[in-house]
Amino acid sequence: MPDFDYERTFLEAAAPELKRYLLSDEVYWNLGLRAPAGTRPYPQFSLGWLLLFRRRVGSEANEEVLTQIEEIEKKWKSAWARKAAREFEQRLKLWIQFMNEIRESPEMNRDRYAYEVQRRTMLELLADDADELPDEQVKLLRAMDSALRGMLKTSGFIEDEGYAGRFPKERFWFLYGRT
Repeated sequence: MPDFDYERTFLEAAAPELKRYLLSDEVYWNLGLRAPAGTRPYPQFSLGWLLLFRRRVGSEANEEVLTQIEEIEKKWKSAWARKAAREFEQRLKLWIQFMNEIRESPEMNRDRYAYEVQRRTMLELLADDADELPDEQVKLLRAMDSALRGMLKTSGFIEDEGYAGRFPKERFWFLYGRT
């Protein structure tokens, strides 16, 4: 069962901070959000996490919060696009690092795939919202995707099945396999 409450809480905490975040120089932002005992800690806020959680939660989210986020996104579109491009660059470096590690030591890194692939998902979502991405970054991502396709063993959706309908296999193919 998806943890919609965890992700809704993140979105609810992020919405009032979103404008300040977009207008700042920071890619990662501390929301001061504490996870309930026994749950995983919240990540630092970033546009990538917002996009991922918004997509996961979908219609399960607080409609007022989604509207607030959408209004800020429209009003501050160029700041949003710049932030998405900056985060894309940073997350791409981390994804490349992971891909290199899994190619060098597949057995030692295989169990990390389900967590690390969140970065690849964020890259997909950030690319939609970013200013035009540099050709070099696009080529690097394509090269990593080509390498991943060679390693990926097709399986069912690797995240909670409740999210599967929000991540179509044609676009998010990397969520439907394991290394």
